[in-house]
Amino acid sequence: MGTLLARLHRDFASLPMRGQRDGMGRLTDLDAWVPATDGRAFDKILDDFARKQPRLAAGIARWRETSVDELDRLGYHELPDTLIHGDFHTNNIFFQRRRLTGLLDFDFVRPDTRLADLALTIALAPPAWLSLDPAAVATLVGAYHIESPLSEQELTLMVPVIRSFYLWLCAFGLIRWTDGDIGNATRSLARSVDQRLPNLQSRTPAIESALRSATS
Repeated sequence: MGTLLARLHRDFASLPMRGQRDGMGRLTDLDAWVPATDGRAFDKILDDFARKQPRLAAGIARWRETSVDELDRLGYHELPDTLIHGDFHTNNIFFQRRRLTGLLDFDFVRPDTRLADLALTIALAPPAWLSLDPAAVATLVGAYHIESPLSEQELTLMVPVIRSFYLWLCAFGLIRWTDGDIGNATRSLARSVDQRLPNLQSRTPAIESALRSATS
C-alpha cells in the first residue's frame, strides 16, 4: 500500500492543480467540509451536538484544540499541496494474481498534503480501525519513503496528521447526526473519542520510534 500510494502521488504530480474543489479543503480545515452538506461551520454543529451529548462534544473539542495547536507548532501549514486520492484504502484497490488491476473512487481527489493521503491509508488499513499497530504503520510509511522520501518535518507530523484524520471522521459523524442518523453517528463519534484518539495518543511513542527505524 505504501509503495502504490507513493507511485500514485508521483503520477499525480504531472497533473495540473486548478484550485480547491467546492465543498472540500485540506484534511485539517474542518469548516471547509461542513458547509457543503449543512451550511454551518464545524463549531456550530458541535455546539448543537453538545446539547445532547455534552461528554462526547467536550472530548471532540478538546482533541481538536490539541490538534490545532500541535499542527501550528510543527509547521503543518507550511507543507506544500499536491493532488491526493483522498480515499486510498483496500476497498478501493483491486488485484488479480497479485497484480494491480484497478483503483476506484476518486470523489475526494483534491489539493492537500501527501500526509493526508498517508494518514487515511494508515488509519483504514485492516485491522487498524480502532487501534494502530506501530509495526504496521512503520511498514507502510517505510515502503512509501523508499519510493518517495519524506522530510524530517513530514515524519514528525505523521502522527499529528493521523489525529487530524480521526477528527475529520468526527466532522462527518456530526454531519450524519445533524441529518438524522443519530444512533449510528453517535456510536461512531464515541468510538473516535473513547478509542481511536486515546489509543493513538498512548501508542504515539512506539509509532514514532518505529517510524524512525523504518526510514533511517
